[in-house]
Parts: sequence; C-alpha cells; structure tokens
Amino acid sequence: GRLPGKRISRLGIPASRVVSEIRQSVHETIREKTCQTDRIKAENYTVLLSSEVFYRDFRNRRELAAWAGLAPVPWASGGVSHGQGISKAGNATVRKHLIQMAWRWVRWQPDSEIARWFRKYCAARDGRSRKRGIVAVARKLLIALWRYATCGLVPTGARLQPAA
Repeated sequence: GRLPGKRISRLGIPASRVVSEIRQSVHETIREKTCQTDRIKAENYTVLLSSEVFYRDFRNRRELAAWAGLAPVPWASGGVSHGQGISKAGNATVRKHLIQMAWRWVRWQPDSEIARWFRKYCAARDGRSRKRGIVAVARKLLIALWRYATCGLVPTGARLQPAA
C-alpha cells in the first residue's frame, strides 16, 4: 500500500526518505530471515530482494507465480486439454535464479516437503520429467519463501541455520 503523504509531510521529512528507510528496514529483515534456510546462496536471495517480490502485495500464490513467469499455461480445444508449459511472461532474471535455487533446495533440503515431492514426481516418469519437475519446484519454492518472508511460515521440513 501507499503511505499517507499528508501525514508524512506534516513531520517535515521528505516522503521519499521515509519510504527508502522503511524499504531498507524490510529488506534487512527479509534477508536475515530467508538467509537462514540452510545451504541456499545469498546471491539468489539478493536477486529476489532487489526484484521487490516481498514488497509487492500479491493476493494469492497464482499472482506470485505469474509475476515470476512460472505460471502454468493451460490449453484446451474441444475435448482435448493439456498444459503448454509456463508463461515466461515474468521477470527472466528472477526465474533463472529461482531455478538455480530449486536445484540447490532439492540437493541440500532433502527432508523438505518440496524435495520429497520432486523425488516422487521424477520416480514415476522418464528423464525429461526432471526439467519439468524443477520448474514446479521453483514455483513451489518461491511461494514457500514468500510465505516465510511475509507470514513467518517455515517451509515444511526445511532446515534452518541458527541465527547469527
């Protein structure tokens, strides 16, 4: 949401400075929180933070996935219906880093619900399914980290590093 400009101007402080300070404070809090997830590179979090994903007001997980270009695209014609992959209409840099984070998550967070889902998904399919599955993991991971950063919900089964 927007800050009430009249109230800020009564304080005699430029609104841009107040917004900048609030954003910096939120940025530091989210960085501390998300960097606690074990073995995920801080540079990927930096990309997520600089993209302002945690500052935007998403109404639901579908809006969040669509913003990142990880939303599934359905296709239907007559009696035939199937998916066409992902939309790729969102932020390409964020999507690239989320895919990298997803591979690391599967490797270093094997007990998490997301990693268990990936292993189960790939076990029942051919080798190409790993590529599709990791995109789904990236979407699930983005949603899980968004919920963790905004609501404090730790991803199920995730190991956290002790706070420094």
